[in-house]
Parts: sequence; structure tokens; C-alpha cells
Amino acid sequence: MRARQFESLIVMLCYLAGCTSWRSEPVTPQQLPSTDRPYDVRVSTRKGETVVLEQAFVYNDSLMGSVKGLPLGIPLDEIAGLERKRTDAAKTVLLGVGVAAVVGAIIAAIALHEWASQPFFVQ
Repeated sequence: MRARQFESLIVMLCYLAGCTSWRSEPVTPQQLPSTDRPYDVRVSTRKGETVVLEQAFVYNDSLMGSVKGLPLGIPLDEIAGLERKRTDAAKTVLLGVGVAAVVGAIIAAIALHEWASQPFFVQ
């Protein structure tokens, strides 16, 4: 039973990485990293299209990356705005505290149930 509880806790902790949101960056595409440290960005084009480029980096006059595994390049002069996915520390901490509270409550309930089901011997 303990192994199953441990596995459940690990799965819950993996959800902590889900506390991310897109944040607008006051950065021009030219200020993005080169190929040494690429990251994911959401790009708004001047035509009104929005696309998420994975592992984006600047190469020559284009923002390069991939969409669903397929390579894509967007000319820098066609980019209207950029957003970068950032981890929200407050949401992550709150989720961690919430998960710990639920796990603690479950453990306490199990312990109370075990304690209450023990026979009492009166002498």
C-alpha cells in the first residue's frame, strides 16, 4: 500500500510543472537567444496569426523553431509580438501546499480509522 501512495505522490508532484502561463515580453526578436539557449515562445504575426514555436532561436533574419516537430522560420520583420512561457511561483507554491494538505488529511484519516477500529480492553 505504501508503494502506491508514494507513486501517487510522485504523480501529484509532476503536476507542479503545470503552473505556467504565457507572459508578454517587451523584447524584440533580435534579443532572443541564439542557438545556445533556445526556449518556447508564442509569436503573433503582423497578419494576425499566432503560433507557438518550440525551441525558438534567431538565425540570420528569421526566428526559427519547430511546430509539432516540423521546422518553421518566421521573418523577424513579420513578428508583431512575443510571449514566453514562465513558471508562476505563487501558483506552484499554492499547489504544493494544497497537495501536501490533502495527502496529510488522507494519512490522518487512515490513521484515525485504524486507531478507532482497534478493540479496547477494559480491565
